[in-house]
Amino acid sequence: YVATPHAQHHEFVRQCLEAGKPVLCEKPLVPNLAQGRSLVELATRNNVFLMEAVWTRFLPVYDTVASWLRNDAIGPVRAIQSSFCFSAPFEPAGRHYNPALAGGALLDLGVYSIATTRWVIRQAVGACPEPSSIHASGTLAPTGVDQRVSAMLTFPGGLSSQFVCAFDGSAEHSMTLLVERGYI
Repeated sequence: YVATPHAQHHEFVRQCLEAGKPVLCEKPLVPNLAQGRSLVELATRNNVFLMEAVWTRFLPVYDTVASWLRNDAIGPVRAIQSSFCFSAPFEPAGRHYNPALAGGALLDLGVYSIATTRWVIRQAVGACPEPSSIHASGTLAPTGVDQRVSAMLTFPGGLSSQFVCAFDGSAEHSMTLLVERGYI
């Protein structure tokens, strides 16, 4: 289990995979795509388990929601809205705001919205394509990392996902699926 600050994940996960050890790594797996690809390739090449520890995915309600989505129980998903925000005191050397530690609201909190959005789409349609458009804006902390991000991802077929994640204010930690005949 790798639970170091984000910027250190790549090195420790790489060492474990090279040693043939299965890895459960705190989210985000790594701070950038190149590092992520290299670890997935290494795990595949060495036939070693690698997983990002997004704990919310293992809540029992996911089984129920998956069944509803797969069986079209309340119709197709039209849109997804989510928020994950809390006030984190500004500490330039701390993990939330320090660029050397891969700080920022998107890597720390936004990964939940993105991972769950992709999971919902996979359940509903069998696969999750890349977004056809991404519109995002944010507010930077004095250290240069994002302290708040608002984004809208649009997927082929018109399904959209809107989310906000932030360290500079509080909000309900929630996700709502807008579905043809109701909402989840």
